[in-house]
Amino acid sequence: MNTKLKNSIDWLLPAFLILFILEVIAFPFAVGLTYAGRSEDPDHTLTYQARKLTWSAVEAIDANGAARLSIFDAEYQSVSASDGSAVIAPGTEGFHIIRFKNNADHKIAFTAVLYAIPSDSALPVEASLSDGAFADAAPNRLPEGVKEEQVIRSVSGSVNKSEIVDFDISWLWQYETGAEQDRIDVDFGDRSAEGSPDEIKVGFYLVVEDEGALHLPETGDNTRMTLYILLMGISGAMLLILVIFQKREKKGK
Repeated sequence: MNTKLKNSIDWLLPAFLILFILEVIAFPFAVGLTYAGRSEDPDHTLTYQARKLTWSAVEAIDANGAARLSIFDAEYQSVSASDGSAVIAPGTEGFHIIRFKNNADHKIAFTAVLYAIPSDSALPVEASLSDGAFADAAPNRLPEGVKEEQVIRSVSGSVNKSEIVDFDISWLWQYETGAEQDRIDVDFGDRSAEGSPDEIKVGFYLVVEDEGALHLPETGDNTRMTLYILLMGISGAMLLILVIFQKREKKGK
């Protein structure tokens, strides 16, 4: 190895090492992991920053800005289909966590709405939003396409800077015996077997009020985070290459 290349590696190696260490240290701040909260991973994350309300992912967000909770796409303990597909049946239940982060440098207020739109009003599925750091309140705004009678619960509250609020959402098809309920369950089962299963659309919508202005949710934009991870990957790869070159240089002596 020539002297010029050796000298370049000698100063590039510590430089990339320092850069990589700094990126690793800063990574939790970049993704907002410095918040105190529960250990469970949320199904959706909504972040408020710079007067902008953004979902962390776009694949399960409706065009109206509401998180779409697919309550019949999981594996259930009580029932299962022979082909492994999702099942709608009495006794099935599920749970979702939606996390709201305040990245602003001041306290903000919010109003959140949980709603359900069943394909059949007789579908006996109950969804609920558990009590938390908020209180029942009338919604200041509903997402497009949602009616007041479809709202399950509307709450309001506040969150301090650099803090989170978790919304626990659960649903259940209560298993009950009885001739009338059995008949309803059989009807739903028959339609599902015929290829026309019933469904229920459960959504969550949150609006931020900051300094008298309302801020509505937008779909996710992970461009900056993707770039950050890419740069961290490049730094790590360069660090590995320089270490390999240095080891080869030492073996060649």
